[in-house]
Amino acid sequence: MAELSGVHRATSTIAADSGNAYLIPAGSSWGAPAWELFVDLQVALERSGSAGLVVVCPSVREYGIGPTIEEAIEDLLTSLSDYCESLESRESRLAEAEANDLAELRRIMRRQAVP
Repeated sequence: MAELSGVHRATSTIAADSGNAYLIPAGSSWGAPAWELFVDLQVALERSGSAGLVVVCPSVREYGIGPTIEEAIEDLLTSLSDYCESLESRESRLAEAEANDLAELRRIMRRQAVP
Protein backbone atom coordinates (compact mmCIF):
# COMPACT_ATOMS: atom_id res chain seq x y z
CA MET A 1 0.00 0.00 0.00
CA ALA A 2 1.06 3.57 -0.47
CA GLU A 3 3.00 5.34 2.26
CA LEU A 4 0.85 7.51 4.52
CA SER A 5 2.29 10.88 5.37
CA GLY A 6 0.67 11.34 8.78
CA VAL A 7 0.37 7.75 10.02
CA HIS A 8 3.26 5.68 11.34
CA ARG A 9 2.97 1.95 11.62
CA ALA A 10 4.29 -0.72 13.91
CA THR A 11 3.82 -3.21 11.08
CA SER A 12 4.45 -3.12 7.35
CA THR A 13 0.86 -2.32 6.36
CA ILE A 14 -1.63 0.21 7.57
CA ALA A 15 -4.65 -1.85 6.63
CA ALA A 16 -5.24 -5.44 5.66
CA ASP A 17 -8.08 -5.92 3.19
CA SER A 18 -10.75 -8.52 3.88
CA GLY A 19 -13.64 -7.70 1.55
CA ASN A 20 -15.03 -4.42 2.82
CA ALA A 21 -13.43 -4.78 6.29
CA TYR A 22 -10.01 -3.36 7.00
CA LEU A 23 -7.79 -3.89 10.00
CA ILE A 24 -5.66 -1.00 11.23
CA PRO A 25 -2.93 -2.63 13.33
CA ALA A 26 -2.22 -1.87 16.98
CA GLY A 27 0.81 0.36 17.29
CA SER A 28 -0.25 2.64 14.44
CA SER A 29 0.33 6.27 15.41
CA TRP A 30 -0.66 9.64 14.00
CA GLY A 31 -0.99 13.33 14.76
CA ALA A 32 0.78 15.90 16.86
CA PRO A 33 0.68 15.33 19.74
CA ALA A 34 0.95 11.72 18.69
CA TRP A 35 -1.82 9.19 19.27
CA GLU A 36 -1.44 5.41 19.18
CA LEU A 37 -3.80 2.46 18.78
CA PHE A 38 -3.75 -0.06 21.68
CA VAL A 39 -5.58 -2.72 19.73
CA ASP A 40 -6.18 -3.69 16.13
CA LEU A 41 -9.08 -1.59 14.88
CA GLN A 42 -11.51 -3.14 12.43
CA VAL A 43 -13.21 -0.62 10.16
CA ALA A 44 -15.64 -0.89 7.26
CA LEU A 45 -15.04 0.50 3.79
CA GLU A 46 -17.88 2.09 1.87
CA ARG A 47 -17.83 3.77 -1.51
CA SER A 48 -19.45 7.15 -1.88
CA GLY A 49 -20.07 8.63 -5.29
CA SER A 50 -18.71 12.14 -4.89
CA ALA A 51 -16.67 11.64 -1.69
CA GLY A 52 -14.65 8.68 -2.95
CA LEU A 53 -14.06 6.23 -0.11
CA VAL A 54 -15.52 6.31 3.37
CA VAL A 55 -13.95 4.34 6.23
CA VAL A 56 -16.27 3.80 9.20
CA CYS A 57 -15.43 2.90 12.80
CA PRO A 58 -18.78 1.42 13.85
CA SER A 59 -18.05 1.24 17.59
CA VAL A 60 -18.11 5.07 17.89
CA ARG A 61 -19.89 5.95 14.65
CA GLU A 62 -17.01 8.05 13.30
CA TYR A 63 -15.78 8.04 9.73
CA GLY A 64 -13.01 9.26 7.46
CA ILE A 65 -13.25 10.28 3.82
CA GLY A 66 -10.65 10.32 1.08
CA PRO A 67 -9.96 9.55 -2.56
CA THR A 68 -7.81 6.56 -1.50
CA ILE A 69 -8.09 4.03 1.33
CA GLU A 70 -4.91 5.42 2.88
CA GLU A 71 -6.24 8.99 2.95
CA ALA A 72 -9.63 7.85 4.27
CA ILE A 73 -7.92 5.92 7.10
CA GLU A 74 -5.73 8.92 7.93
CA ASP A 75 -8.86 11.11 8.04
CA LEU A 76 -10.64 8.57 10.28
CA LEU A 77 -7.76 8.42 12.75
CA THR A 78 -7.67 12.21 12.92
CA SER A 79 -11.45 12.26 13.48
CA LEU A 80 -11.12 9.72 16.30
CA SER A 81 -8.46 11.74 18.12
CA ASP A 82 -10.38 15.00 17.62
CA TYR A 83 -13.56 13.35 18.95
CA CYS A 84 -11.71 11.95 21.97
CA GLU A 85 -10.26 15.38 22.80
CA SER A 86 -13.70 16.95 22.49
CA LEU A 87 -15.28 14.36 24.78
CA GLU A 88 -12.47 14.68 27.34
CA SER A 89 -12.92 18.45 27.48
CA ARG A 90 -16.61 17.94 28.40
CA GLU A 91 -16.25 14.72 30.39
CA SER A 92 -18.20 15.86 33.45
CA ARG A 93 -21.19 16.82 31.28
CA LEU A 94 -21.43 13.91 28.82
CA ALA A 95 -24.65 12.13 27.97
CA GLU A 96 -24.59 8.35 28.38
CA ALA A 97 -23.91 7.66 24.68
CA GLU A 98 -20.99 10.10 24.64
CA ALA A 99 -19.59 8.65 27.89
CA ASN A 100 -19.74 5.21 26.27
CA ASP A 101 -17.91 6.56 23.20
CA LEU A 102 -15.20 8.05 25.40
CA ALA A 103 -14.76 4.74 27.22
CA GLU A 104 -14.47 2.93 23.88
CA LEU A 105 -11.95 5.45 22.53
CA ARG A 106 -9.85 5.07 25.69
CA ARG A 107 -9.99 1.30 25.22
CA ILE A 108 -8.64 1.46 21.67
CA MET A 109 -6.26 4.46 21.65
CA ARG A 110 -4.15 6.80 23.74
CA ARG A 111 -1.88 9.81 23.47
CA GLN A 112 1.73 8.80 23.32
CA ALA A 113 3.86 9.90 26.25
CA VAL A 114 5.85 13.04 25.60
CA PRO A 115 9.56 12.46 26.31
